[in-house]
Amino acid sequence: EISVSSIDEDGYDDDWHEAGKSEPLTGPVQKIDTSVDNFEDQGWGYCKTRLAIALYNPQGEFVVREDLFGVYRSDEYKAKYDNKPTRQIGSEEEVVKKAASGWSYKLEYAVGGGGGHEIHVEGWTCQIFSAGDDEDEEDPAKAMLR
Repeated sequence: EISVSSIDEDGYDDDWHEAGKSEPLTGPVQKIDTSVDNFEDQGWGYCKTRLAIALYNPQGEFVVREDLFGVYRSDEYKAKYDNKPTRQIGSEEEVVKKAASGWSYKLEYAVGGGGGHEIHVEGWTCQIFSAGDDEDEEDPAKAMLR
């Protein structure tokens, strides 16, 4: 699990910045669940604030990034999420498909350049499920239904 307790920053560029990093993966990944307890920007003007998860190889080189929720306050964002967004990323997404042993994930954010942009995040968590994990194995009743 990767956890970020809070981010409070003013924007100065459109680059991605690291908020947290996983331990090296022990093998392929099945899915990723992510949630944020509170996600906001400056509340006015242009919308630029974004959150992402990115995959890096063992040499620390960027491989692929998944924009988690889109641009905060955009029409697309508002159609799917509120200020407590959640998302499950499945095996069809490149950020999951390409994961391998020794690689790692970084939680990243972009605030936006041009002045006046802010990001406010509280309680951002990301649970990474290894391929072969079976959530039902912990519940014998569910396992017997198979």
